[in-house]
Amino acid sequence: MWKKDKGFTLFETLIASLLLFSMLTILLPLLSIIAKEQYNSIEKVQITSKLHDDMQGVLAGAAPFQDYYTVTPYQTPAAFSFSLEGEYLKGCAEWTNAKQKKRVNAFTRLWSNTKGFTFISMLVAMTVLVLTLPFVSYALSALQLKQTNTEALSVQQFFTQLHYDVMSSSSAHVANNQLYIRAADRNDHTESIARVSLYNNTVRRQVNGLGHEIYLRQVADITFEEHANAIYLTITKESGDVYEKTIYNYP
Repeated sequence: MWKKDKGFTLFETLIASLLLFSMLTILLPLLSIIAKEQYNSIEKVQITSKLHDDMQGVLAGAAPFQDYYTVTPYQTPAAFSFSLEGEYLKGCAEWTNAKQKKRVNAFTRLWSNTKGFTFISMLVAMTVLVLTLPFVSYALSALQLKQTNTEALSVQQFFTQLHYDVMSSSSAHVANNQLYIRAADRNDHTESIARVSLYNNTVRRQVNGLGHEIYLRQVADITFEEHANAIYLTITKESGDVYEKTIYNYP
């Protein structure tokens, strides 16, 4: 029996190849841009956090006042500078991002031991979080980036939340490698004690010995050290990466 096998013609194959090449030509540059934006976002958070921590150390008297120095909080060197403008201390960070564009970020704080955030620093922190987190989440899901990037961001979010808890408290101290944070309710003024400690492979927060609020996962070890007006944290993740943080607690 005469049977005719119908397959692709040369013309159809060329058209399909052309369409595939066109799609790749469009998608690959877009993916490269998203990857750079994600890297720039994490880099900005790390540098901004380091600048804020150094300024807190100067204000608390735990770190020396330096006019200019260079640090590498993430992977790109950043130039930090501090200056006095009247009663205010101004900290500025300058660096060049992955797009080879110069970026500048600055904080201004009253030179005093006033406890808590200023309105400007709160607005800056909230703006960075609101603008950065949705984009970073989208970039991570679209590109399935390396675990180290998401890990660094989750640890930074934990540090930010814990810093807010300590600064909002009436006192904080360390006992048996556990952090105890005492705070008063704004409505009925009743005091409560929150305990932050290692629970299995997570960092857990309990209030008055109750609850099970997870602050951070995949943690191999955490160490709390109490010093004058400061609490030092060292976190070792299951991946082996180590993260350190200093939280200043004004008396």
